[in-house]
Amino acid sequence: MSSSGPWWAVVAFTFAGVLLTQATTWWMDQRKARRESAFRWTNRNIEFYADFVDACHELLELPVWPADTPLKPLTDKLRQKSVKIRFVAPPPVNETLDKTLRAVAELAAQIDSIRTTSKPGHGDRIDERLLPGYRGSAEALSAALDEFMAAARIDVDITSVFRGLPDTPA
Repeated sequence: MSSSGPWWAVVAFTFAGVLLTQATTWWMDQRKARRESAFRWTNRNIEFYADFVDACHELLELPVWPADTPLKPLTDKLRQKSVKIRFVAPPPVNETLDKTLRAVAELAAQIDSIRTTSKPGHGDRIDERLLPGYRGSAEALSAALDEFMAAARIDVDITSVFRGLPDTPA
């Protein structure tokens, strides 16, 4: 017997050390893979959210007159972008997405109604009688979009102060 203890104890401690090293390496690799996956999904979610917000801004900035730009391609684009969000977003983001999509539909309906029931005023302005409905729908979309962005920012762990969007002029 040597001064370091029985041979089997040395082998057991060596084996335990190897197992502990392997387990620690595996655990650290798993944590790294989860972090990298979360980072990739966070970046993808930011892209999805930003694309949707950009498309909403296109609708908010769409001139009613002249009626050169059709609504359907823009509303279809918004629906397509919302599907990607629905797939990856948590319930709070999806709830605000629903509200935003209802506001999108209302603004699109207002624009369509104005285009089909009236004619452009002087300087391609909206008929004064129809302007309050249009402004209300645009403001509702802006407010819903602010809520969506606040929820989306929480999802992707952006902690800076959110100031919202400026009001959209008619």
